[in-house]
Amino acid sequence: GPGAIFVDIGANLGYWSAFAASLVGPSGEIHAFEPVPAIFASLERLAAANPRHRFRLRNAACGAERGVVPMAVVRPSPDNFDNFDINIGSNSVLPHFLDHGADLIETIDVDLIRFDDHVAEVGLDLDRVGLIKIDVEGYESFCFDGMASVLARRGRRIPILCEVLTDPERDPLLDGARIVARLEAVGYTCLDATTLRP
Repeated sequence: GPGAIFVDIGANLGYWSAFAASLVGPSGEIHAFEPVPAIFASLERLAAANPRHRFRLRNAACGAERGVVPMAVVRPSPDNFDNFDINIGSNSVLPHFLDHGADLIETIDVDLIRFDDHVAEVGLDLDRVGLIKIDVEGYESFCFDGMASVLARRGRRIPILCEVLTDPERDPLLDGARIVARLEAVGYTCLDATTLRP
């Protein structure tokens, strides 16, 4: 609602940030994180086109620690845009997550920060956060590692909408059951976003 804070981790082109800005209004805030510079430019254009709204943009991925890490990025070429088997926004910091083929992917170095550090640095008022949206293409467990203080805080649980990719045979970290158990251990009730059932 008006005046609330929306957090967009893995903001991509900014669709969710734009929609949330229309809900929180000029008195609210959008905190958006996108590590791919070419895609981050879209968020900067969104903020520039809406000067009355408060955007805090970070050209970084959220993870367990600060640093610089390699990220697999689907190359934005005409061939890729015409290929329905890939997603231009499907970029990942998780090693070997993307399997589109070396000719479609490039590796770039991106900044990595902890969400807990962002909260402290900008003085983010967690009581005003209406929703944290996370879409990080297999990097969910690392993202949650970097927001342990936010998850464990006393009082109201901050709602989280998270895409959880599950394929433990491919990578042990891609285990949705473990992520659900982790969140439930700190007081969350986890629901399937499509059915709102546990």
